[in-house]
Amino acid sequence: YYGPGSSRPVIRGLQGDRVRILESGLGSGDVSATGPDHAVAVEPLGAEQIEIIRGPSTLLYGSSAIGGVVNVIDGRIPRELPVHAFQGTARLQGATVNDERNGSVTLSGAAGPVAWSASGLLRETDDYAIPGFPEAGHEEEPGHEEEAGTLPNSAIETQTGSLGASWVGSAGYAGASFTTYATEYGVPGHAHEEEAAPGVEEEPGTRIDLDQRRVDLEAAWNFGGAAVRTVKVRAGYADYRHVELEGAEVGTRFDNEELEARLEATHVPLFGK
Repeated sequence: YYGPGSSRPVIRGLQGDRVRILESGLGSGDVSATGPDHAVAVEPLGAEQIEIIRGPSTLLYGSSAIGGVVNVIDGRIPRELPVHAFQGTARLQGATVNDERNGSVTLSGAAGPVAWSASGLLRETDDYAIPGFPEAGHEEEPGHEEEAGTLPNSAIETQTGSLGASWVGSAGYAGASFTTYATEYGVPGHAHEEEAAPGVEEEPGTRIDLDQRRVDLEAAWNFGGAAVRTVKVRAGYADYRHVELEGAEVGTRFDNEELEARLEATHVPLFGK
């Protein structure tokens, strides 16, 4: 177990590079598939819906989706004009198991044919409370000083925000969005082979400091009764990095720049089918 900060979906026992994580049809642009302690750079609280795709339909998303696809569909790029010229929602959330403090705001509006959206989220948690010791069998070791009831190094801090705008017409739309996502989370330890010498303070566990900037473009058009009924195009650029902190020192650094584009066209039935 690598803690609550790095959880990744498992579909039918398959995980890692066999399950693809998408944001509105494009890859999440992170490195979560390369290691179980790497977080997914997607904030689910901003989702309008989440699709779970399995079976032959996963062929549309490449060979890395053999186990399935989790597609998080959000409203960062408005696809239609909102009902009101200005509207919004706010959420406050807390939890006792980790003293979670969570707040988010989502705003949207329109000025003529232009729709816009803005959102932000802040989350802070402490270490998780657990019913016992963090490692199985550790309570049987003589002379240990670890206290029961807490999972050390499991705290999380997350900040994310986005801005988006679209031109919306009678038959389609075209828009863009910018998103920033930052989180720092701990990776709980697994072993105690190396113990600190008497009088020497034990080194804190590994924490991961993750930061991503993302730009997305999306457009769709409905041609009505033409041979090609609809066309949808989306492109996204993600600039990702995270560092693994061993105390105050940087142990490992990951950098990833990803550019992905997708074009979908729906045609009329062929041969009467």
